[in-house]
Amino acid sequence: AQDYRYSFDVSAPTTLLFESQTSSYDLRWELSGASGVMRSGSFTDLGVAAQLGNAGHYVLRVYSQSNAASDFAFRLLDLHAATAQALPGALNLALTPEKRSQIYAFDAAAGDIL
Repeated sequence: AQDYRYSFDVSAPTTLLFESQTSSYDLRWELSGASGVMRSGSFTDLGVAAQLGNAGHYVLRVYSQSNAASDFAFRLLDLHAATAQALPGALNLALTPEKRSQIYAFDAAAGDIL
Protein backbone atom coordinates (compact mmCIF):
# COMPACT_ATOMS: atom_id res chain seq x y z
CA ALA A 1 0.00 0.00 0.00
CA GLN A 2 1.15 3.51 -0.73
CA ASP A 3 1.42 5.38 2.57
CA TYR A 4 4.10 8.03 3.09
CA ARG A 5 4.66 10.16 6.20
CA TYR A 6 6.68 13.38 6.33
CA SER A 7 7.53 14.78 9.76
CA PHE A 8 8.51 18.35 10.53
CA ASP A 9 8.65 20.77 13.44
CA VAL A 10 7.63 24.42 13.61
CA SER A 11 8.99 26.79 16.23
CA ALA A 12 6.10 29.28 16.11
CA PRO A 13 2.49 29.43 14.89
CA THR A 14 2.29 29.66 11.11
CA THR A 15 0.03 29.00 8.14
CA LEU A 16 1.01 26.49 5.47
CA LEU A 17 -0.37 26.11 1.96
CA PHE A 18 -0.50 22.54 0.62
CA GLU A 19 -0.10 22.65 -3.15
CA SER A 20 -0.49 19.42 -5.09
CA GLN A 21 1.61 19.12 -8.22
CA THR A 22 -0.03 15.85 -9.22
CA SER A 23 -3.66 15.62 -10.23
CA SER A 24 -5.01 12.34 -8.90
CA TYR A 25 -8.44 11.47 -7.54
CA ASP A 26 -6.91 8.44 -5.82
CA LEU A 27 -4.28 10.29 -3.76
CA ARG A 28 -5.20 11.91 -0.45
CA TRP A 29 -3.25 13.81 2.21
CA GLU A 30 -3.78 14.67 5.86
CA LEU A 31 -1.93 16.91 8.26
CA SER A 32 -1.77 15.85 11.91
CA GLY A 33 -0.50 17.55 15.04
CA ALA A 34 -0.69 16.90 18.76
CA SER A 35 -4.50 17.14 18.67
CA GLY A 36 -4.93 14.68 15.78
CA VAL A 37 -5.85 15.28 12.11
CA MET A 38 -6.11 19.03 11.51
CA ARG A 39 -6.65 19.22 7.75
CA SER A 40 -7.00 16.80 4.86
CA GLY A 41 -7.66 16.88 1.17
CA SER A 42 -7.29 15.37 -2.26
CA PHE A 43 -4.50 15.78 -4.76
CA THR A 44 -7.08 17.43 -7.03
CA ASP A 45 -7.56 20.37 -4.62
CA LEU A 46 -6.03 23.60 -5.95
CA GLY A 47 -4.42 24.79 -2.73
CA VAL A 48 -5.45 24.26 0.86
CA ALA A 49 -4.29 26.42 3.76
CA ALA A 50 -3.74 24.95 7.21
CA GLN A 51 -3.18 27.04 10.32
CA LEU A 52 -0.64 25.60 12.72
CA GLY A 53 -1.63 27.41 15.89
CA ASN A 54 1.15 26.06 18.06
CA ALA A 55 4.84 25.33 17.82
CA GLY A 56 5.42 21.60 17.74
CA HIS A 57 5.71 18.41 15.76
CA TYR A 58 3.52 17.74 12.70
CA VAL A 59 3.11 14.84 10.28
CA LEU A 60 1.90 15.07 6.69
CA ARG A 61 0.59 11.73 5.44
CA VAL A 62 0.10 10.95 1.75
CA TYR A 63 -1.81 7.81 0.85
CA SER A 64 -3.64 6.04 -1.96
CA GLN A 65 -7.32 5.25 -1.43
CA SER A 66 -7.05 2.19 -3.67
CA ASN A 67 -3.61 1.10 -2.38
CA ALA A 68 -2.21 1.59 -5.90
CA ALA A 69 1.37 2.77 -6.30
CA SER A 70 1.75 6.07 -8.13
CA ASP A 71 4.17 8.98 -8.30
CA PHE A 72 3.22 12.27 -6.71
CA ALA A 73 4.63 15.70 -5.94
CA PHE A 74 3.55 18.53 -3.66
CA ARG A 75 4.83 21.71 -2.05
CA LEU A 76 4.24 23.10 1.43
CA LEU A 77 4.52 26.89 1.40
CA ASP A 78 4.90 28.89 4.61
CA LEU A 79 2.57 31.88 4.12
CA HIS A 80 4.36 33.78 6.89
CA ALA A 81 7.52 33.64 4.76
CA ALA A 82 5.89 35.41 1.79
CA THR A 83 8.02 37.80 -0.25
CA ALA A 84 7.42 41.45 0.72
CA GLN A 85 6.00 43.55 -2.13
CA ALA A 86 6.02 47.35 -2.00
CA LEU A 87 2.87 49.16 -3.08
CA PRO A 88 2.29 50.65 -5.53
CA GLY A 89 4.24 48.25 -7.64
CA ALA A 90 3.97 45.87 -10.53
CA LEU A 91 5.00 42.26 -10.87
CA ASN A 92 5.70 40.51 -14.13
CA LEU A 93 5.88 36.78 -13.70
CA ALA A 94 4.91 33.54 -15.34
CA LEU A 95 3.59 30.62 -13.34
CA THR A 96 4.82 27.21 -14.42
CA PRO A 97 3.41 23.81 -13.52
CA GLU A 98 6.35 23.28 -11.15
CA LYS A 99 5.49 26.43 -9.20
CA ARG A 100 1.81 27.17 -9.53
CA SER A 101 1.54 29.45 -6.53
CA GLN A 102 3.54 32.54 -5.72
CA ILE A 103 2.89 34.23 -2.39
CA TYR A 104 3.47 37.88 -1.53
CA ALA A 105 2.95 40.07 1.53
CA PHE A 106 2.10 43.76 1.51
CA ASP A 107 0.90 46.41 3.91
CA ALA A 108 -2.50 47.96 3.26
CA ALA A 109 -5.15 49.81 5.23
CA ALA A 110 -8.92 49.51 5.10
CA GLY A 111 -10.20 51.37 2.04
CA ASP A 112 -6.96 51.07 0.05
CA ILE A 113 -7.49 50.18 -3.59
CA LEU A 114 -5.13 47.56 -4.91
